[in-house]
Amino acid sequence: DEWKGKKGKKGKKGSKRSKRKDKKRKQSVGAVLRSKIGNMRSGKKNKEDKKEAKKRKKSKERKEKEKKKEAKRKKEEEAKRKKEEEARRIAWRKTLNRTYGIKMNITVKKAVELKIPKDFIENNTFYNYYKRKNYMRNYFQIFARKNEEIRWDQTITKTCWRKSIEQKKVSLAIVVCSKDEDPKIVNEDMVLETLDIDFDENDKSLDIDIKFRFSELGIKVLIRTNWYWCDREVAMLRYQND
Repeated sequence: DEWKGKKGKKGKKGSKRSKRKDKKRKQSVGAVLRSKIGNMRSGKKNKEDKKEAKKRKKSKERKEKEKKKEAKRKKEEEAKRKKEEEARRIAWRKTLNRTYGIKMNITVKKAVELKIPKDFIENNTFYNYYKRKNYMRNYFQIFARKNEEIRWDQTITKTCWRKSIEQKKVSLAIVVCSKDEDPKIVNEDMVLETLDIDFDENDKSLDIDIKFRFSELGIKVLIRTNWYWCDREVAMLRYQND
């Protein structure tokens, strides 16, 4: 009986040990299963992510392709429009119904050479103390004559002068003449527009470059002095056709 009790005790102890082993085995099996299930889920998720990423990539590529196609179409349309515009500009011509120019001062010597009437010279003469010469006012400086054919973007440049560096503002009269192809003097009824050109205090130049640029819309008037490195637009004149 004593031996059996001991055996029973030993058997009991052995039973606990086996239970712990079973528990560990079950835990390890569960861990393996959980790991496998996790891997399966992870693998499934990775496949779905890859599939979604592939879809996004294809969608992005398609959008980029459409964008490039649209940009190419717009570029071709713009090139076509520019080509047509250039062809229209090249083909455009206009015969002027007026003589266009500016009112300016010239030396009396030049006025005599141009055979301007003597009484007009006498009535419009002034002495320029800065240049120490006699000048005549109201001379018609022609830019484009009546019945002359002009082209798009044709530019005509003339130079006039201010009286001295003390003169900080110059009134430039844009004139139009409808009676003569070769006018030499300006009357009040010829004045189309008067523009004031301001000079900077540091500008010591006397010259004023005036440009008439012709187009279908009208005559663009540009000026440049030595102080300014670029042309300044001062007026846009419509053609006088009546």
